[in-house]
Amino acid sequence: MGFTSYGIRELTVFGGITLALACACGVGAWLAAGMTGRLLWGVGGVISLALCLLVLSFFRDPERSLPTGTGLIISPADGVVTDIEIVDEPQFIKGKARRIGIFMSVFNVHVNRNPIHGVVRFLRHEEGRFDAVFTAEAAKGNEKQWTGLESDLNPRKLMVCQVAGLLARRIVCPLMIGQPVRQGERFGMIKFGSRLEVYIPEHVPHSVKVTIGQKTVAGETLLMECPP
Repeated sequence: MGFTSYGIRELTVFGGITLALACACGVGAWLAAGMTGRLLWGVGGVISLALCLLVLSFFRDPERSLPTGTGLIISPADGVVTDIEIVDEPQFIKGKARRIGIFMSVFNVHVNRNPIHGVVRFLRHEEGRFDAVFTAEAAKGNEKQWTGLESDLNPRKLMVCQVAGLLARRIVCPLMIGQPVRQGERFGMIKFGSRLEVYIPEHVPHSVKVTIGQKTVAGETLLMECPP
């Protein structure tokens, strides 16, 4: 298993610091004169090592196997489906849209993947709060990154929204207008804990393949299927 290039800075700085602290605590425990001192140094070492492992875990980037077929919309994120609704999407789809929301905890892989093949036609960053995003209602005022994809097959338009959460303070999305993307390719991440939303036009014939509470795997779980 590899690590995402989106997290090089955090892996180097935070991973390095916490690993160094764990080593320092180990040396301190070895040199400590009394049981109390060894215990305190030991606890510090365990906490530092746990934080180091958490950083490594957060930025892991495993390979995924795409499902095969046409008209498939795959999950852009690891997490849990929290809502499946019909909503208004006035920016890119410009009408009623089917939205599927996925909550990512700090323990999930946070690298995001494209749900379909297409071309980037819309990008918009929206400043906002950093509240917990367990529900769609709670996510309304949070910082967001909107990405609109246009495809030759149904759905002709699809919107992905990356939503920052309580611990997430940075949304990564290096895509550019006019850039072609492939289904399953990595297109960014949200650092640390967040929400992903997928929108398609309501009028496009489709069937939803997930249920609320279901766990998803980015690049593998089938969210929706549209006839060619």
